[in-house]
Amino acid sequence: METYKDFAAIYDQMQQREDYGRIAQFVIDHGKIQKETKVFEGGCGSGLLTQYLTQVSDWVTAVDQSAEMLQLAKKRMPHFKGLAQGNLTEMDIPKHDVAIFCSDIFHYFDSLDEVKEVLERVFHKMHDNGVLIFDTLHPREIAHRCLANPLLHKIEDVILRWNTKRLFREKVRYDLSMTNVTSTHNEVHVIQIIRRRHMKRILHRIGFSQVRLYDDYTNGRGSNYTRRWTWIVHK
Repeated sequence: METYKDFAAIYDQMQQREDYGRIAQFVIDHGKIQKETKVFEGGCGSGLLTQYLTQVSDWVTAVDQSAEMLQLAKKRMPHFKGLAQGNLTEMDIPKHDVAIFCSDIFHYFDSLDEVKEVLERVFHKMHDNGVLIFDTLHPREIAHRCLANPLLHKIEDVILRWNTKRLFREKVRYDLSMTNVTSTHNEVHVIQIIRRRHMKRILHRIGFSQVRLYDDYTNGRGSNYTRRWTWIVHK
């Protein structure tokens, strides 16, 4: 599913409120990323994390499905040649040492089976002792978003209204409405809830050897109050 087609610029501005410098340092440290490390970033969006990765490694490939997001990434990194448009469920994943999937990307897949298929291909293209890094939202965080409706974000002259609705047991719908003085744009995204036990089972069945979870790109080990789990997985 193509996401954030009309919302790319406002989403980029909203995401800049996150401390991507801190997130990048966590990823670089745990991935042991250096100049010669081959990095694959899936779902790079507008390049907010990518810009930091390219400052450390000379071998970064960053992919996103959204042409609008990639245009913003190109503006952010005009000399970076590693950006590519592609669907993670269909594309040929390059060989790499570290694979990164941040910003809730796996929630936007249609099913856990799709996630498993992508991670199997990641595993087979990953060099020995490689590292997989990704994040998932705690189900409690998603439940909180459903109860906290609507979320309103005002950036310059644009108001983004974000409603979260529970569809059925493991699916949630995001209703996004962006309004400025001249127009209104609407998008609907359906995301899946991902539970730790299910993801751990997938990773072990694929063949990954070590799985560690952290609290939202910090070295804290997390709890039931964690908003977002960060996964560090070794081949």
